Amino acid sequence: MKPAFSVSFLCLMLLALTVAAQEPEAPAEPAPSDSLAPDSLSRVIVLPPPLALTLRNEALLEFDKEEFGDWVRLLPGYYPLDRAGYASADRGLMLGAFPTMELYFRGRRLEDHLLGAPELGWVPPEALASVTFAPLPLGAPGAQIVTDLLLLDPTPPASRISVRDGFYGLGTVDFDLTQKITPAVTLNGGGRVATFGGRLPNNEGYGLNLRAETVFETSPGLWGWGGVMQNRLNSQVPFTEVDHNRVRYDGDLALNWRGLTGHLYGFQQRETYGPGNDAWHEGGLILRGRRQYAGVDAALEARAALARWRLKGQAWSNTSFGGARADLQYRPVRWLAAQAHLGLELSDEFAPAAKLGASLEAPADRPVRLFAAAARHQRFPSRFELQADYAPGEHFLPYDPAFYQFPELAILGQPGLTNETYTTAQAGVRLESAALRSSVALFRQQVDDPIRWRAEGDGLRAYNAAQEERDGVLGWAQLFLPYRLEFGATGSWVPRDEEEQSLYPEVIAHAWGQYSQPLFENHLVMRLRVWEDYWGVRQFPVPGGWDEEAGDFILSARISASLLGVHLFWGVNNILDRKYELVPGLPLMHKEEVWGVVWNFRD
Repeated sequence: MKPAFSVSFLCLMLLALTVAAQEPEAPAEPAPSDSLAPDSLSRVIVLPPPLALTLRNEALLEFDKEEFGDWVRLLPGYYPLDRAGYASADRGLMLGAFPTMELYFRGRRLEDHLLGAPELGWVPPEALASVTFAPLPLGAPGAQIVTDLLLLDPTPPASRISVRDGFYGLGTVDFDLTQKITPAVTLNGGGRVATFGGRLPNNEGYGLNLRAETVFETSPGLWGWGGVMQNRLNSQVPFTEVDHNRVRYDGDLALNWRGLTGHLYGFQQRETYGPGNDAWHEGGLILRGRRQYAGVDAALEARAALARWRLKGQAWSNTSFGGARADLQYRPVRWLAAQAHLGLELSDEFAPAAKLGASLEAPADRPVRLFAAAARHQRFPSRFELQADYAPGEHFLPYDPAFYQFPELAILGQPGLTNETYTTAQAGVRLESAALRSSVALFRQQVDDPIRWRAEGDGLRAYNAAQEERDGVLGWAQLFLPYRLEFGATGSWVPRDEEEQSLYPEVIAHAWGQYSQPLFENHLVMRLRVWEDYWGVRQFPVPGGWDEEAGDFILSARISASLLGVHLFWGVNNILDRKYELVPGLPLMHKEEVWGVVWNFRD
């Protein structure tokens, strides 16, 4: 079933590419102005990487009317583990080939320096100009998500009440407000309150997110914004007596003048599992500029930060770190676009980590484009991997087979760890037309000195494992047909050796179909969306070995209606009530009914 499924998926994409190649080229998007436009300070990549999937504001607004995390399902090989973002934060698991991820939000890379798992303080997608997802970027060892701030005039506020009646019993209330103080100053604010207490044992809690920001423009070419955010989660860990509590406070101030940006930020983060208490306090400065010289378009960035941190009951430690990067674009001829990335990460605790990548794409002025790219980059160990000292059951991250095979052992770091090194190559075809947007690529990834965990004595200890190699196929497609029909699919195929055990399935796919119908002179808009997720055969660790899990097809549907600024939706996730897990200890074995109402107050 796996090879046939993968071949069919590739054939479908290639057939769609062939058909859509006959479509006229989509008109080029106008360049953004310097005033109240998509936020140039967030452009950490000059051009989207060849395999990137970019969701514009219109698509984000469509998803935001229903559930915040819907658009994440469009990303190949990525699955959110935060149960629909109940605490307005995102933790993700890359299924397939990618062990790491970089998240950028409003120009700042969000990191969890303690655990190594990045978090994203979530805001409504109507405040974003675009979300770009790059599964194989030039400047990161794993996947990368970049979100750009959209300075609307004013930001259209939308409030929401939604309920998910299932195993996680999630209920949310969202509120968003805006006020234009002067023609040049806009205030935005909002937040989310979430509760959950479904049918899983010891699975109750709540989340709270509050945010406020000011967007201002003092003169032509000079504008900026400042904002604060609080993100709080108090919950129980399913099937255990351990609590998981997290609180984070963020502050940002950014000034942008004719392509030059200065960005000050600071945050405090505390995360508690049972008696443990992890904390990280950080302040930093980011400087950016964009210049053109001799046909080369360069985006430059330098950053520096100071932090104070601790793991569990350990003493506080101080650290300094920073880095520099350059993203270059050059068109030697009309039909060829070249990109390059150079980067260096520095820290007083680690050896320098270098990043280097380049890509070619041609022809750049036609709907169908061929591309190739190669990159080499490094990743620091996390503090948890270096200095963890936890008793059995005190901590539940990161997701690693050793933690589930030996739950009775303590977790201990390893001070002698070295950087992981990733070498990636890809080649494929990309399409941008009025009727079809898609991309498919073959890739190969080699990881030197990967950081893993193993049982040693009375504990689990981190170590640098032997070289790993992966290759496979990634792709996505969106097809727009007459009569307001839309079809799409994303997927990945990462074949494994017959004797190789892995948490990650060889084949992952998400496919959807959608029909919309406006009525009464477009005052009422009805929409039906049906989608199916497929998680292929995978292995779960059990005491003394591995247990194979069969593939799962998960069917879901939703219907919605929009009338006079009010949006109603109702649907069922996992209609057939399939019992399944994506990682051990995180059951998603639920059929759940989802309903909600969204309204806005924009004239």
